[in-house]
Amino acid sequence: IVPDPCFWTPEYPYDYGVEVELVQGSECLAVAERRLVIRRFGVRGRRLLLEGKPWVVRGVSHDDVPGVSAAAWRAANAAMSIDHVEPALLEDAARQGVLVIAKVAGALDELTEQLHRLKLFGAVGVVEVLPRDKSATSLKKAAGNLLLAQVCSSAETAPSAMWADLVVCDVVNSQRLP
Repeated sequence: IVPDPCFWTPEYPYDYGVEVELVQGSECLAVAERRLVIRRFGVRGRRLLLEGKPWVVRGVSHDDVPGVSAAAWRAANAAMSIDHVEPALLEDAARQGVLVIAKVAGALDELTEQLHRLKLFGAVGVVEVLPRDKSATSLKKAAGNLLLAQVCSSAETAPSAMWADLVVCDVVNSQRLP
């Protein structure tokens, strides 16, 4: 029970240590320790919200600026976009207050497995999903506390997927945006 929780934000990256025991009768079958964050981050209408206020994500690819510390990402007020899960990097990002945008791709079962793994890291808030099936509503259930972003090209005009919280579209000319 957390009677008065402190929420994770880039300014105040609070996290909690949790120990969970699986008990059957009087026997302890397993113990797991995790770090977790509680955040008020979401979507309302056409806006991203952080702490109930409109928020603009400024994401930068981690691969484009290798070797930069999580503290520098926080100072730049930038979200870190990653292509590969590196647990130490994600744990440091959570401690420093850096929001992470992770990219995943694959068949539905692969996507579900990746989402289950990503939701264990408090820094990960948004996942860019490249599914083959835009009607895969089970993705939302697998994502838990993550916002799912549908990725599209500037040439696409198809409606957004039912599971998508937001759409990420990489364009060169914004006048051609569908």
